[in-house]
Amino acid sequence: MAYCRFSYESDVYIFPTDTGFECCMCSLYEKTKSIFTTGTDENYPIFKNLPPCKSCKGQGCDECMISGNTRMKTYEEVLLHLEEHVKNGDKVPEYAIERIKKEMEKNDKHT
Repeated sequence: MAYCRFSYESDVYIFPTDTGFECCMCSLYEKTKSIFTTGTDENYPIFKNLPPCKSCKGQGCDECMISGNTRMKTYEEVLLHLEEHVKNGDKVPEYAIERIKKEMEKNDKHT
């Protein structure tokens, strides 16, 4: 279950995975071109003939480029990552930080 999702109180979407944790569409991650930029994605034939971005004609702009996902392996990395979001001006709910700290403490006791 996600620690927090995009909402009026959160600019981050962070959740546990099988290999650690992931910050989905992370605003700290470098933006890259997407199928919305060029109108094509060779991995998905269904998206072959979409028109390129109307604003930039496929050159890349804030409307069509997306941020990638940041992957982390430890609770400590997640907490540091969330601190970076706060420093960057992003909203991070306190309940997400508290839940991560509780899980970290619980896992430390079991190792």
